Amino acid sequence: MQKTTNMMKEVSHKERRTFLDLFFPSTEKYSVVVVDDDEYFNKMMVEVLNDFSSNLKILYDAKIKLYSFKTAESFIQSFQNNQFRNTRAVYFIDYFLGNNKNAADILRKIESDKRNRVVVISEKKNYQTAQQTLELGATQFIRKDQFTNFMCTTLLEEFVREDASNY
Repeated sequence: MQKTTNMMKEVSHKERRTFLDLFFPSTEKYSVVVVDDDEYFNKMMVEVLNDFSSNLKILYDAKIKLYSFKTAESFIQSFQNNQFRNTRAVYFIDYFLGNNKNAADILRKIESDKRNRVVVISEKKNYQTAQQTLELGATQFIRKDQFTNFMCTTLLEEFVREDASNY
């Protein structure tokens, strides 16, 4: 009798799962962070990522919260205050920030964690700069142009899908 009850519990649990959960389950919480001193670009990125993350919530059951920072200092302070603790973080960081700061300065301050992703975005395509940020822990280095929003949403989905497939 006990064995039959356990089997019924397993069946009812499986019935509650959606079809997509069988292929792309996710229980991860994500912090998606935009760090860019250009107010227009920062706002645009947040809006695009916010709209796109609603798709990821549906497809992968990913819990996503967006954050926006306009200075390296405000981001580093939030990071040091553990604002992104207990989440997988995806950072989209502009390379050139105000107050003579850049993405390399941020990468030196934050610890490298393989669970988190760092995408550095720059208007200038420079091999040495890209190499430096990758050596400091960046996951990707992309150019800031008319395709940046598409690239960022594609990378975000790739990260979430990768996590879901490892679940």
